[in-house]
Amino acid sequence: MHEGISPEFASQMATDRVGVGINDNVVVSGKPAIFQDIQTDPLYVKHTGKGSAREAGFRSYVSLPLKSKEKTVGVMNLLSRQARTILPKDVVLLVSIANQICVATENASLFEETVKRAKEISALFDVTATVNQSLDLDSVLQEVIGKITEIFRFDTTRIYLLDPQTEEIRVRASYPANREDLSRVRVFRLGEGIVGRVTESGEPVIFEDLRSDPRYQELSSTKNTQKTGHSFIGAFPITAKLKPVGAIVCNGRTPRRLTPGEVQLITSMAGQIGVAVENAKLFTETKQKSLELEQTNRELQEANRAKADFLAAMSHELRTPLNVIIGNADLTNDGYFGDVTEKQKDALEKILRYSKVLLKLINDVLTLTKMEAKKMSLHLSTFDVSEVVTHVQNYAEQLNHNDQVEIRWHVEPDLPPLTTDALKLEEILQNLIGNAYKFTPRGSIEVGVRGLQEEERLEFVVADTGIGIGESDLGKIFDEFHQLEDAHTGTYSGVGLGLSIVKKYLELMRGQIRVESQPGVGTAFTFTLPYSV
Repeated sequence: MHEGISPEFASQMATDRVGVGINDNVVVSGKPAIFQDIQTDPLYVKHTGKGSAREAGFRSYVSLPLKSKEKTVGVMNLLSRQARTILPKDVVLLVSIANQICVATENASLFEETVKRAKEISALFDVTATVNQSLDLDSVLQEVIGKITEIFRFDTTRIYLLDPQTEEIRVRASYPANREDLSRVRVFRLGEGIVGRVTESGEPVIFEDLRSDPRYQELSSTKNTQKTGHSFIGAFPITAKLKPVGAIVCNGRTPRRLTPGEVQLITSMAGQIGVAVENAKLFTETKQKSLELEQTNRELQEANRAKADFLAAMSHELRTPLNVIIGNADLTNDGYFGDVTEKQKDALEKILRYSKVLLKLINDVLTLTKMEAKKMSLHLSTFDVSEVVTHVQNYAEQLNHNDQVEIRWHVEPDLPPLTTDALKLEEILQNLIGNAYKFTPRGSIEVGVRGLQEEERLEFVVADTGIGIGESDLGKIFDEFHQLEDAHTGTYSGVGLGLSIVKKYLELMRGQIRVESQPGVGTAFTFTLPYSV
């Protein structure tokens, strides 16, 4: 800086006998140089020769060191066209002023650096926020590239991304967009040119002035930066999960040296671009998997619907002839078509018994099919529990026609009426009693019903003294087609649908069921139903 002299004179003074001039001596010694009258002082002539200040007619000359932390970083010159006597106290004052100027200059420099750093941190924050707020990669890249160009004042900036399928590195964002030279630098291969080299190696390449840097001619495959009149080029790798996925290329018309802080900031921003690339990749993969899952679900639903339709149709077609068989066998057994011998009666009873087992199985499959198709509904009515118990007792008597086990009933009197599906309740009890009978070769079955007034529910218990259920089977007995290990021996018939239907019915009727069992001791099923659904 200068005041009171022309720029030409200031420039001339700065170049007077460089290396041996007064200013150089002041910088080296850290002490002021004071001349009362340079026109007559031989020491001035010795240090400067003729001297531009002397030629310009100046007389008094003071050169003061500018110190920062005991280190001389510059000089301050004071000139006067009149000869002056400069006293020691004046020197002390001038040195103090010079020191304060140096402190102020240093503070201003620190402030400017702080402001610059704050802007850089703010820019990095904006880039990070942009990356995390959107999964639209193209819009994110365009916004980020605008911020990078603005904060560093590059003339052009481009973002290249690697296509792993073709191994081509293509422009995905450019600022300014749609420049005429874009066609020359749109696509590179790995290792090709500066872009390909940086993407492949993961190391930045910077040319402060490509006009004087022979490496540019060696590395550049297009010479586009030179052709467009730019002197500066910086290429930085974009990485995702520690792997290079592209490069960001910055150009400037004038030579430029990036500070270590600027290089670090651009590197950090390139890292955020890598995060955006990875986020977009994950989003695309997740979306694709979601679409595939939806397609799979649709196919499974269609398959289940087809299965349900098939089972329903087959169950219906099988029940019709089976009912005819049961009806005619019953009539024949009763002598409707004439007398039958004892052996014939025995054979007919077997036909009837196994036909009814088969009919029960078909009905169970049909019931399960309706439930899976969500076509099962409740037929609500209000009734006395004793009515259902009477029907179930008749079923139990027919089941236990040979008095295989003792069946005991414990039904609490004056139970409140229930509002639910009576037929489903009857079927639940029949399934549980039939299950108990099947797995109780000898012993007893107890059926109990009692009211839980505080909970406004009825509790039903079906307990037997049969073979019991092992701990490994307890958690599976309500699964479809699950049977106890002993059931596979043929001693206990069935395919494992009864308990599954019981549970699904109870879920439909807002009931709850639990089971307690011990192998060799017996099993107890307990379920509850609300007074009213």
